[in-house]
Amino acid sequence: MIFRTLTAVVCSGWRAKARLGWLAAWVTLALLWGPGWEGAFPGPAFAAQASVGPGLQDRMANLAGSETLRFSVQLEPGGTPGAPATRSRRASVRARQQVVIDDVKAAGTLEVLRRYENLSGFAARGGPEIVKALAAQAGVLAIYEDRTAYATLAQGVPLVGGDHAAALGFTGAGVSVAILDTGIDTDHADLTSSLEAERCWCSGGGGPFNGCCPNGFDTMSGAGSAEDGSGHGTNGAGIIASDGLVSSSGVAPGAGIVALKILSDTGSGSFSDVDAALDWIISNHATYNIRAVNLSISDGNEHSNSAAHPCSGSVTADAIQDLVALDIAVITSSGNNGFDGGIGFPACVPEAISVGGVYDANVGSASWCDGATCSPALCVDATTSADQFVCHTNSSADLDILAPDWRTRTTTIGGGVTNFGGTSAAAPYVAGLVALLADQDPSRTPENFLSLMTDSAPAVLNPDNGLSFPRADIEGAFSVCGNGILEVGEECDDSNTAAGDCCSESCAFEAVGSSCDDGDACTEFDQCDGAGACDQSSAVVCDNGLYCDGVESCDALLGCEPGTAVNVDDGVACTADSCDEASDSVVNSPDHGACDNGLYCDGVESCDALLGCEPGTAVNVDDGVACTADSCDEASQIISHTPDAGVCDDGDPCTAEVCDQVTGCDSIPISGCAVDVPASSAPGAMILGLGLVALGLASLRREGA
Repeated sequence: MIFRTLTAVVCSGWRAKARLGWLAAWVTLALLWGPGWEGAFPGPAFAAQASVGPGLQDRMANLAGSETLRFSVQLEPGGTPGAPATRSRRASVRARQQVVIDDVKAAGTLEVLRRYENLSGFAARGGPEIVKALAAQAGVLAIYEDRTAYATLAQGVPLVGGDHAAALGFTGAGVSVAILDTGIDTDHADLTSSLEAERCWCSGGGGPFNGCCPNGFDTMSGAGSAEDGSGHGTNGAGIIASDGLVSSSGVAPGAGIVALKILSDTGSGSFSDVDAALDWIISNHATYNIRAVNLSISDGNEHSNSAAHPCSGSVTADAIQDLVALDIAVITSSGNNGFDGGIGFPACVPEAISVGGVYDANVGSASWCDGATCSPALCVDATTSADQFVCHTNSSADLDILAPDWRTRTTTIGGGVTNFGGTSAAAPYVAGLVALLADQDPSRTPENFLSLMTDSAPAVLNPDNGLSFPRADIEGAFSVCGNGILEVGEECDDSNTAAGDCCSESCAFEAVGSSCDDGDACTEFDQCDGAGACDQSSAVVCDNGLYCDGVESCDALLGCEPGTAVNVDDGVACTADSCDEASDSVVNSPDHGACDNGLYCDGVESCDALLGCEPGTAVNVDDGVACTADSCDEASQIISHTPDAGVCDDGDPCTAEVCDQVTGCDSIPISGCAVDVPASSAPGAMILGLGLVALGLASLRREGA
């Protein structure tokens, strides 16, 4: 078996180094596993293969009955690959796909989910018998689990030099950026002018037809096909190309947007859908002049070896290689997991431009969340400043570049504005810079783009792993003042050595201390015009847009000063006091539980927003029956009504008194009961005397008659 595996590796010697490295890793795995590999996948034909990813093997081992699973199949490129997107290459790809698909039909049911035009492979669904049959096919390089892709979460524009490009009139016009994300708000005022095309590939989700495209299917094209129900894609699109009508202006406001929805509204999707979108770009890039692809997504894992699967030797990696060969830069976020020894996929693909995050200003302390809650925090930057590494950024030696990712003010769904951060925000900054550089010189390649953004860029240290990374800066590519040398007699460089010169007409600023500097820290862009006269300064904007922070002010000497935070305490002990940034309001929510004394018999205490804790209404124990003793038992939380027959005693010895819990007192005659009157008793004597008197009177009447 080992000899056959080694033979397969030698025969693939003409493949890319990355793919060879991936296969070599599987040879090592086969040597380590030995007989265990044969046991997992029996049969002489399949035993010679080392092309099934370990993740897929684990999934297969746990399948029950007729259960199936999604996977991706990578095929051999088929001889010398032709140029990407050519008709002959597409024909070759389809023929090789068909051969493999036809040859495994007898092994079971193979459901082809994504069949690519330009990429040597396809995505499918099937059971273990299909995977085994595919692995035994000639021309199949690898079969691996269809991984899950996740969305990774205006002051930054000057930091990266975008304002210099704008000063010279470069806006990215004529260049398009493909955004693979949750889609965009297609009728947002800042984005409608940029929208060039929209498509959707979105599997799974809650659609009635098992898809998460707006129509409920797993594919859709035309108007509305990339409509965003999440906001993540709209946020990134605004950073790239916002017109600045509602939100801040984007890095390249003149650039076009090709919106490709590959994530559901919950922010997750399948990499086979990512591959389908990349495949479509290869076929259609010329129609829209796509020069950059923005992928603010990650698989959430830490990849430290760019030569290993999936960073190399996967359909996604092949697609990125083909796009770069077409001079299309693929920009990817490194991920927000705080990894210091690796970055996410597809950022780890060698041909991609991977982007991490920096702060663009001193924003105080910043705490970053891990998952849905911030307890505990993923990491905390106790202090911050411009060009400081953001602690949540995934980094390793494979990270290419950094860009702003702190609370960028950008577009959101519903036509509004929001603050957006994370490496998902950093990647669109770089995509926008690529659009500006391509607008300036269409002949540039992805390698040129990266060089121009990093050659003169400041280096930023990640203190957790000791590595430094360049922060994106294109100022050098868009010099707005002269020859770059401050000559004698010049207050700013205008390429003219004559004494007394001020600034050229296009010069945007002067250094502090020049003749145009008014010394007021609350004004900026103290500049002079081409005639040597000082222009009027513009006011520094200190407001960070956060209601809960209060109103920031500007001191002429110190510059921007923090505002006084909104007072949320209403003085009522039982209310939960907070500030809601979304609604710009203070919320004082009564907390009735804070008033509860825990006694059942006292009733339920409540919290009044003005008076505080109010007593509850005691439990009513009176059942209206006079002869029952009514009480409330705190231990058992039960109301008791105990009959008391003594209350019902009527003094008659010939009746039995009882207390009924419903009707009250009842007297029941005692059968055969007679009362003997004792002779000595006063009442008896009186009765006897009266009887004798009556008898005597009767005798007298008879005698008189």
